[in-house]
Amino acid sequence: MRWIASIGALMVLAGCEPSEVETGQAVILSALPITLIGFALHACYRSMWQPMRPDLRLRARPMIHSSCLLLMLMFAVLAVFDDGTTEWLVMAFWGVGTSYVTLLVIALRVTAFRRMSKFFPYAAVLPWLVLMPLAIPLAFVGSTEVSNGYFILWALPGFFGWVAGPLVLVAIIEVVIHTIRYKRREIPTPPPPGLPRARIIE
Repeated sequence: MRWIASIGALMVLAGCEPSEVETGQAVILSALPITLIGFALHACYRSMWQPMRPDLRLRARPMIHSSCLLLMLMFAVLAVFDDGTTEWLVMAFWGVGTSYVTLLVIALRVTAFRRMSKFFPYAAVLPWLVLMPLAIPLAFVGSTEVSNGYFILWALPGFFGWVAGPLVLVAIIEVVIHTIRYKRREIPTPPPPGLPRARIIE
C-alpha cells in the first residue's frame, strides 16, 4: 500500500496527475493490447493444466467478441481523443496491465474448479467487468480537471507488479506440483520381490 500511496503522492506533488478524461481514455486505449496478452496467458495456463484437466477448454467466440467490443471502444475514444492522454498510455499499460494480470490469475484459478469450469473460456474477459465500468464514463463525460486519484484505483489490484508477479509465480508452482503428482500416479509401482507380476490382458 505504501508503494501506491507514494506513487500517487509524487504524481500530485509533481503536478502531473491525469485528468478524469485522460485517465478513462488511457485505460480504454490500453485495454486491447493488455487483453491480447491475457489471451496468451490464458492459453498457456490451459496448456499447463491440459494433462490433468482435459475438460478445461478455450473458445474463440469470447475472444473475438471481447476484442471487437474493445476495438469499438478504442475508435470511440479516438473520436473524442484528448491530446494529454498520450503521455499516460505507458503508465496505464503498466498499472492497468498488472492489475489485469492479478484479476486474471484469480479468475483462472476460480474457473478451473470443476464446478466452475464452464466459465473457464471467459476467464480472460472477466477482469474487465471490474476494471472497465468506471473508465467508460470518465473517458466520455469526465472532467478535464485532475482525476483526484482515480488512476490509482486501477493500479491497486496489481500494485504495479508487486502483487501480479507473486501471484503468477504461485500459479506456476501450483501447476508444477500437480503435474509431478499426476506423473507419479501414472507410473506403475513394481511388485515387491518374490511376488508374481500381474499379467497384462490385452
